[in-house]
Amino acid sequence: MRRILVVCAVGVASIAVIATASQAAEPLDAVSIEVTPTEVEVQLGERIDLTVTVTNNGEAAVEGLIAHIDITDLDVSGSVDPEDWVKTLSRDVGTLEAGQSATRTWNVQPISSGSFTVYAVALAPEGSTAAASNVVTVDVAHRASLNPQGVLPVSIGVPAVIGALLLTRLRRRIS
Repeated sequence: MRRILVVCAVGVASIAVIATASQAAEPLDAVSIEVTPTEVEVQLGERIDLTVTVTNNGEAAVEGLIAHIDITDLDVSGSVDPEDWVKTLSRDVGTLEAGQSATRTWNVQPISSGSFTVYAVALAPEGSTAAASNVVTVDVAHRASLNPQGVLPVSIGVPAVIGALLLTRLRRRIS
């Protein structure tokens, strides 16, 4: 009899552990995440504001949510380091009650031209699942500039001043 009780207790404990684990993973099934705008065309060096909205469509609160964005090269011609494009990849969303939404904004500056995708995920620290967003297409056109970052006056002016000083000094020696 004692053996049967121990087996039953172990069985009930196992079911409780499995139920607890599945409850930790299930809340994100009710979480949706959306990134706007869905299509962006910019020149290299311009900035983009992306808005990420996380919504709890479930009936219970979801705690400790984190929103995270990532950037991928569609051409697969090179790798993208998202930290070069944006200062902070992850933002705290916190607790969302049933039916509640939270919005976070990222200011992104592409550092290379081409076609890229940006997407976001919502993660909960105790869960083993993630809610994924729609994909945003970002087309970055190369921008050729004769005066990148305003250096043209310096790159022409400094040699001109040095040349003028050298010519003045040379004239004094000749005279």
